[in-house]
Amino acid sequence: KPTPLARSYLVDMKGAHMVETNTWSGPIADWPIRIEDLHILKRGAYAYLEGMKAVHTKDQVALSNIIQQLKKDKYTASLDLNQTANPMCSSSGNPNVPPTQIDIDMVTIMVMQLEAALHQLQGSKSKMLVALEQAVAIEDRLTYNFGPPHIFKPVQETYAEALMQDKNYEAALAAYRACLIKHPRRLMTLKGMRQIAIATGDNSLLEEINKELKISTTSYERERVL
Repeated sequence: KPTPLARSYLVDMKGAHMVETNTWSGPIADWPIRIEDLHILKRGAYAYLEGMKAVHTKDQVALSNIIQQLKKDKYTASLDLNQTANPMCSSSGNPNVPPTQIDIDMVTIMVMQLEAALHQLQGSKSKMLVALEQAVAIEDRLTYNFGPPHIFKPVQETYAEALMQDKNYEAALAAYRACLIKHPRRLMTLKGMRQIAIATGDNSLLEEINKELKISTTSYERERVL
Protein backbone atom coordinates (compact mmCIF):
# COMPACT_ATOMS: atom_id res chain seq x y z
CA LYS A 1 0.00 0.00 0.00
CA PRO A 2 1.64 3.29 -1.11
CA THR A 3 2.40 5.67 1.76
CA PRO A 4 1.33 9.35 1.67
CA LEU A 5 4.92 10.35 0.88
CA ALA A 6 5.06 7.85 -1.98
CA ARG A 7 1.78 9.12 -3.40
CA SER A 8 2.97 12.72 -3.02
CA TYR A 9 6.02 11.84 -5.09
CA LEU A 10 3.78 10.15 -7.64
CA VAL A 11 1.71 13.33 -7.99
CA ASP A 12 4.93 15.23 -8.72
CA MET A 13 6.09 12.72 -11.33
CA LYS A 14 2.71 12.53 -13.02
CA GLY A 15 2.40 16.30 -13.12
CA ALA A 16 5.88 16.86 -14.48
CA HIS A 17 5.24 14.37 -17.28
CA MET A 18 1.84 15.80 -18.23
CA VAL A 19 2.92 19.44 -18.23
CA GLU A 20 6.34 19.04 -19.85
CA THR A 21 5.02 16.76 -22.61
CA ASN A 22 1.66 18.56 -22.90
CA THR A 23 -0.09 15.19 -22.58
CA TRP A 24 -3.59 15.50 -21.12
CA SER A 25 -5.10 12.16 -22.07
CA GLY A 26 -4.01 8.55 -22.02
CA PRO A 27 -3.01 6.05 -19.33
CA ILE A 28 -0.74 8.37 -17.33
CA ALA A 29 -3.15 11.31 -17.38
CA ASP A 30 -6.02 9.00 -16.36
CA TRP A 31 -4.05 7.21 -13.64
CA PRO A 32 -5.92 7.95 -10.38
CA ILE A 33 -4.00 8.77 -7.20
CA ARG A 34 -5.55 8.78 -3.74
CA ILE A 35 -4.95 12.30 -2.41
CA GLU A 36 -7.40 12.92 0.43
CA ASP A 37 -4.72 12.47 3.11
CA LEU A 38 -1.99 14.37 1.26
CA HIS A 39 -0.71 17.88 1.94
CA ILE A 40 -2.73 20.78 0.48
CA LEU A 41 0.13 21.47 -1.98
CA LYS A 42 -0.20 17.99 -3.46
CA ARG A 43 -3.99 18.07 -3.43
CA GLY A 44 -3.83 21.43 -5.18
CA ALA A 45 -1.33 20.15 -7.72
CA TYR A 46 -3.50 17.12 -8.47
CA ALA A 47 -6.57 19.36 -8.82
CA TYR A 48 -4.62 21.54 -11.25
CA LEU A 49 -3.87 18.49 -13.40
CA GLU A 50 -7.51 17.39 -13.36
CA GLY A 51 -8.55 20.93 -14.20
CA MET A 52 -6.21 21.10 -17.17
CA LYS A 53 -7.58 17.81 -18.42
CA ALA A 54 -11.02 19.46 -18.38
CA VAL A 55 -9.56 22.47 -20.23
CA HIS A 56 -8.32 20.28 -23.04
CA THR A 57 -11.71 18.58 -23.40
CA LYS A 58 -13.39 22.01 -23.14
CA ASP A 59 -15.52 20.80 -20.22
CA GLN A 60 -16.40 24.08 -18.53
CA VAL A 61 -18.71 22.45 -15.98
CA ALA A 62 -16.06 20.01 -14.78
CA LEU A 63 -13.44 22.76 -14.66
CA SER A 64 -15.70 25.08 -12.68
CA ASN A 65 -16.45 22.31 -10.17
CA ILE A 66 -12.75 21.55 -9.74
CA ILE A 67 -12.01 25.23 -9.12
CA GLN A 68 -14.74 25.59 -6.52
CA GLN A 69 -13.67 22.42 -4.70
CA LEU A 70 -10.05 23.51 -4.67
CA LYS A 71 -11.02 26.89 -3.24
CA LYS A 72 -12.90 25.15 -0.42
CA ASP A 73 -9.99 22.81 0.20
CA LYS A 74 -7.56 25.72 0.31
CA TYR A 75 -9.74 27.62 2.79
CA THR A 76 -10.00 24.61 5.08
CA ALA A 77 -6.23 24.10 4.95
CA SER A 78 -5.63 27.79 5.70
CA LEU A 79 -7.35 27.33 9.07
CA ASP A 80 -4.49 25.06 10.14
CA LEU A 81 -1.52 27.23 9.19
CA ASN A 82 1.86 26.45 10.69
CA GLN A 83 2.48 29.65 12.65
CA THR A 84 5.94 28.65 13.90
CA ALA A 85 7.62 27.85 10.57
CA ASN A 86 9.81 30.34 8.75
CA PRO A 87 7.31 32.22 6.55
CA MET A 88 9.80 32.10 3.66
CA CYS A 89 9.84 28.30 3.63
CA SER A 90 7.35 25.94 2.04
CA SER A 91 6.51 22.75 3.90
CA SER A 92 7.50 21.00 0.65
CA GLY A 93 4.26 19.09 0.60
CA ASN A 94 5.11 16.87 3.57
CA PRO A 95 1.72 15.41 4.63
CA ASN A 96 2.85 15.39 8.26
CA VAL A 97 3.56 19.13 8.35
CA PRO A 98 0.82 21.82 8.52
CA PRO A 99 0.83 24.25 5.58
CA THR A 100 2.59 27.60 5.71
CA GLN A 101 1.35 30.81 4.13
CA ILE A 102 3.62 30.25 1.14
CA ASP A 103 1.91 26.87 0.57
CA ILE A 104 -1.49 28.57 0.56
CA ASP A 105 -0.19 31.25 -1.81
CA MET A 106 1.08 28.62 -4.24
CA VAL A 107 -2.30 26.89 -4.24
CA THR A 108 -3.90 30.29 -4.87
CA ILE A 109 -1.72 30.63 -7.97
CA MET A 110 -2.90 27.21 -9.19
CA VAL A 111 -6.52 28.29 -8.66
CA MET A 112 -5.92 31.48 -10.67
CA GLN A 113 -4.29 29.55 -13.49
CA LEU A 114 -7.38 27.36 -13.72
CA GLU A 115 -9.68 30.38 -13.49
CA ALA A 116 -7.77 32.01 -16.35
CA ALA A 117 -8.24 28.86 -18.43
CA LEU A 118 -11.96 28.88 -17.64
CA HIS A 119 -12.24 32.53 -18.72
CA GLN A 120 -10.53 31.61 -21.96
CA LEU A 121 -12.99 28.79 -22.60
CA GLN A 122 -15.80 31.27 -21.92
CA GLY A 123 -14.34 33.65 -24.49
CA SER A 124 -13.24 36.37 -22.08
CA LYS A 125 -9.62 37.15 -22.89
CA SER A 126 -9.62 40.25 -20.70
CA LYS A 127 -10.66 38.29 -17.60
CA MET A 128 -8.10 35.62 -18.47
CA LEU A 129 -5.29 38.18 -18.56
CA VAL A 130 -6.44 39.83 -15.33
CA ALA A 131 -6.42 36.47 -13.52
CA LEU A 132 -2.92 35.70 -14.79
CA GLU A 133 -1.64 39.17 -13.90
CA GLN A 134 -2.91 38.69 -10.35
CA ALA A 135 -1.25 35.27 -10.19
CA VAL A 136 2.02 36.75 -11.44
CA ALA A 137 1.84 39.42 -8.74
CA ILE A 138 1.46 36.76 -6.04
CA GLU A 139 4.26 34.65 -7.53
CA ASP A 140 6.57 37.66 -7.61
CA ARG A 141 6.05 38.14 -3.86
CA LEU A 142 6.90 34.54 -3.01
CA THR A 143 10.23 34.09 -1.27
CA TYR A 144 11.73 30.76 -0.33
CA ASN A 145 15.08 29.64 0.98
CA PHE A 146 15.71 26.85 -1.50
CA GLY A 147 14.12 24.99 -4.38
CA PRO A 148 11.54 26.19 -6.92
CA PRO A 149 7.84 26.56 -6.09
CA HIS A 150 5.69 23.43 -6.28
CA ILE A 151 3.81 24.73 -9.31
CA PHE A 152 3.92 22.56 -12.41
CA LYS A 153 3.49 25.35 -14.95
CA PRO A 154 5.33 28.60 -14.15
CA VAL A 155 2.70 31.34 -14.12
CA GLN A 156 4.95 33.76 -16.04
CA GLU A 157 5.10 31.17 -18.83
CA THR A 158 1.32 30.78 -18.81
CA TYR A 159 0.99 34.56 -18.94
CA ALA A 160 3.45 34.83 -21.82
CA GLU A 161 1.53 32.21 -23.82
CA ALA A 162 -1.69 34.14 -23.25
CA LEU A 163 -0.07 37.37 -24.45
CA MET A 164 1.21 35.61 -27.56
CA GLN A 165 -2.36 34.72 -28.49
CA ASP A 166 -2.98 38.46 -28.93
CA LYS A 167 0.39 38.86 -30.68
CA ASN A 168 1.59 41.09 -27.85
CA TYR A 169 5.10 39.86 -28.45
CA GLU A 170 6.94 42.56 -26.51
CA ALA A 171 5.04 41.86 -23.28
CA ALA A 172 5.22 38.10 -23.88
CA LEU A 173 8.98 38.24 -24.28
CA ALA A 174 9.29 40.20 -21.03
CA ALA A 175 7.19 37.55 -19.26
CA TYR A 176 9.31 34.73 -20.68
CA ARG A 177 12.50 36.46 -19.55
CA ALA A 178 11.03 36.90 -16.07
CA CYS A 179 10.23 33.19 -16.04
CA LEU A 180 13.84 32.30 -16.83
CA ILE A 181 15.03 34.16 -13.73
CA LYS A 182 13.45 31.53 -11.47
CA HIS A 183 13.53 28.70 -14.01
CA PRO A 184 16.88 29.00 -15.84
CA ARG A 185 17.09 27.29 -19.22
CA ARG A 186 13.52 26.04 -19.04
CA LEU A 187 12.94 24.39 -22.40
CA MET A 188 9.27 25.38 -22.90
CA THR A 189 10.08 29.00 -22.09
CA LEU A 190 13.00 29.07 -24.51
CA LYS A 191 10.83 27.53 -27.23
CA GLY A 192 8.23 30.23 -26.64
CA MET A 193 10.88 32.91 -27.00
CA ARG A 194 12.05 31.27 -30.21
CA GLN A 195 8.50 31.50 -31.59
CA ILE A 196 8.51 35.22 -30.83
CA ALA A 197 11.86 35.67 -32.59
CA ILE A 198 10.53 33.92 -35.71
CA ALA A 199 7.20 35.77 -35.65
CA THR A 200 8.86 39.18 -35.31
CA GLY A 201 11.83 38.49 -37.55
CA ASP A 202 14.22 39.26 -34.70
CA ASN A 203 17.36 37.50 -35.90
CA SER A 204 19.41 38.66 -32.93
CA LEU A 205 16.94 37.11 -30.51
CA LEU A 206 16.72 33.97 -32.64
CA GLU A 207 20.48 33.58 -32.54
CA GLU A 208 20.49 34.09 -28.77
CA ILE A 209 17.78 31.48 -28.19
CA ASN A 210 19.19 28.92 -30.63
CA LYS A 211 22.53 29.16 -28.85
CA GLU A 212 20.86 28.72 -25.47
CA LEU A 213 18.76 25.81 -26.72
CA LYS A 214 21.86 24.07 -28.03
CA ILE A 215 23.56 24.43 -24.66
CA SER A 216 20.44 23.43 -22.73
CA THR A 217 19.73 20.30 -24.75
CA THR A 218 23.28 19.00 -25.03
CA SER A 219 24.13 16.15 -22.68
CA TYR A 220 27.76 16.73 -21.80
CA GLU A 221 27.81 13.63 -19.64
CA ARG A 222 26.54 11.58 -22.57
CA GLU A 223 29.21 13.09 -24.84
CA ARG A 224 31.91 12.14 -22.34
CA VAL A 225 30.64 8.57 -22.12
CA LEU A 226 30.46 8.18 -25.89
